[in-house]
Amino acid sequence: MSTVPPIPPIPPVQPQQPGPADQPNPGIPAARVPGQQSQSAGAAQAGAAQVGAPAAGWYPDPQGTPGLQRYWDGAQWTANTAPGGQAPTGNRRKKGLIIGIGAGVAVLLIVLILLWALVWSKSSPSDIVERYTAARLNLSTTDCNSYGQLVSAEYRDQFVENCESSKSSDDSPSSAVEITNAHITSETINGDSATVVYEYTASSSYSGSSNEYDIKETYSLIQEDGAWRINDVDTDY
Repeated sequence: MSTVPPIPPIPPVQPQQPGPADQPNPGIPAARVPGQQSQSAGAAQAGAAQVGAPAAGWYPDPQGTPGLQRYWDGAQWTANTAPGGQAPTGNRRKKGLIIGIGAGVAVLLIVLILLWALVWSKSSPSDIVERYTAARLNLSTTDCNSYGQLVSAEYRDQFVENCESSKSSDDSPSSAVEITNAHITSETINGDSATVVYEYTASSSYSGSSNEYDIKETYSLIQEDGAWRINDVDTDY
């Protein structure tokens, strides 16, 4: 009489492992996009504590959307997405900020240059003469290149050279002469040329003696590049 073999014990049921179609990204938990979660908050926290969970970062979309990346915060998928290969990073945001600041500075410089050009082009012949004489009285602090922009191109280089030479000289005339009663007496414009008459009193002291002169300067100006420039000066004592 044969013996019936004993019924083997039922093995414990193993959880069903997701296949490739269920989990398109090996090593990353199944998709739990906010608003589509099927787990409770406690279960989500428990999943975040699992050993070996992927680090927070950008990964291919677990829903399988071609060319799309989704952000994994270390515990669950978020709603943040980006085109594949273009996920934003801290360095990229910083670089974008630097580029934005640089562009803003460039625009500001362009605006300032345009405003300066507008003001310069609107200056009258008398305005140019007043700037010229004011710079001459403060030669030690005057920028000779800027000073030279008041003079026509024909004489500008020589004028700037003379300006630099006078600044380096200890006996600069402007340091020994006092100017009073300075004023413009007339301005005449004829097309692209103009004449401005500037009068003042010059007082000087040398070797204990004082001298005073009434001086009249007649400035001839021409227009260059839309701005008035001094082309000649005739002085009468």
